[in-house]
Amino acid sequence: MKDVIRVWIPIDTNVNAPNYQIPTFENQKDLFVAMLAPSENDPAPPQTGNQHGYNQPKDATDKKIDELTLDWIDVMSFSHNVSSSENTRRKSRKHIGDLTLTKFTCDRSPSLNYMTLRHEIVPHVIHRVIGKIKENVLPIIEYEMHYCTINNVSISGGAGGKPVETLSIACKILILKNIQLNVATGELLCYQVCKWDILKDSGSKTIRPTTNGTTTKSTLLDLAKKSLMVDLDSHDPSMIKLLKDLGIVSDYNLPQKDKEEEGEEEFHSVMINKDPTLFQLIDVPSVELTIDIIKKVVSEKLNIPLESIKNLYNSTNGILVDSPKILKISNSFIVQTTDGKFYGH
Repeated sequence: MKDVIRVWIPIDTNVNAPNYQIPTFENQKDLFVAMLAPSENDPAPPQTGNQHGYNQPKDATDKKIDELTLDWIDVMSFSHNVSSSENTRRKSRKHIGDLTLTKFTCDRSPSLNYMTLRHEIVPHVIHRVIGKIKENVLPIIEYEMHYCTINNVSISGGAGGKPVETLSIACKILILKNIQLNVATGELLCYQVCKWDILKDSGSKTIRPTTNGTTTKSTLLDLAKKSLMVDLDSHDPSMIKLLKDLGIVSDYNLPQKDKEEEGEEEFHSVMINKDPTLFQLIDVPSVELTIDIIKKVVSEKLNIPLESIKNLYNSTNGILVDSPKILKISNSFIVQTTDGKFYGH
């Protein structure tokens, strides 16, 4: 068996069909166990050649993996990053980097180029790294991504070699999993997960089954086995109590905003100049805000026709303000006019 790196991108696939199921590990776990469980009739895998080579001959296990990832795209290498920083307004900015994949050109290449140029929203992408089975334990790393776009497709080639493509895939929701599955028993020896939602600016993670530095070892172990996801920034009283009881966050208290931060969030502003970055405060009425109300206030403040405002963007994260949910987390705006330009740029 060789290491396998593959990605599922639903191209020309009706993801709303009744018989369609997102091919996540959770949805395929039973298939993994059924197909990869050891059997006395399985031939011993050959141990010749480079065991890590991309072109290593396939054994019986490889062929079973192929069945589990039918119509997935083979990947040669990948890279990914996340980051966070604090801007000049002392607000933390979280960033989920693009998942960059390198692959040979294939029959999906024209579609991938087309989807990139259309800036098409891909409902989900599953990127999976499957390691070799050792002592019946199968290691898996899985990236489950939602609300994705393919931001870039580049190709390189030359005489005597097959052209190689590099894809850059962005997402709004990332779920990263580290899994160890006993294919003989179906037991999950390791199931560690973290999730981050850029739109909600929040996330959660599973608890590691550690027994160090806590007096509640059995509780931690039990919760780890249940794969409970916890949000360390939660304001929910029951979650705060749980975190306090577990002792996994020292002296955990409900996050309190300081007075300066509270004052900042009482104001709304609009960008009036890009370089240097300048904002103008806007007065919003003390009613339930809508996008139309914000547009009207902005048009009056900037002295521009209301009909000339095409879109509003959140100046902190660049997200289009197109729903009440996004408006709720936005108090500073960038204006795009009907000619496609951005006010102040």
